[in-house]
Amino acid sequence: MSGVCSLFNYWIGQDDTIPICLLITTDATRDTPEHLAPFLPETGEAWTLDVLIGPPEYVGRGIATPMLESFLSHIQYQNRALRTVLIDPEANNSRAIHVYEKVGFQLVSEFVPSDGAFQGKPHVLMAYHYCQTRHSRTSA
Repeated sequence: MSGVCSLFNYWIGQDDTIPICLLITTDATRDTPEHLAPFLPETGEAWTLDVLIGPPEYVGRGIATPMLESFLSHIQYQNRALRTVLIDPEANNSRAIHVYEKVGFQLVSEFVPSDGAFQGKPHVLMAYHYCQTRHSRTSA
């Protein structure tokens, strides 16, 4: 299932009929925050991604990596112009950072938001580049 509003796209991942995660994407080029601008592709589109996993019994079961790999493949199939996906977990969220690295995200920056709910909390910015990930096929 997916939903769209004027700013966010909502995606719900399910295990059979049980909702297990919420993924939220936005166009990273729309009202681009200063900390994202240097990491946008020269051509094509870039999206931001937020991931929430629950219910709690699904956390730590190893579903995040295959779920994200499938999701990243799906959104690129749906939008061939998509070149980069950016995600910005809190710097102390080592579990999430590890999963994102396994999927192919690379650490590109660190920042501390100056306003909003996460004001003063260190974050890392990670980028997934479709043309440069380990999942890309190369001819031998």
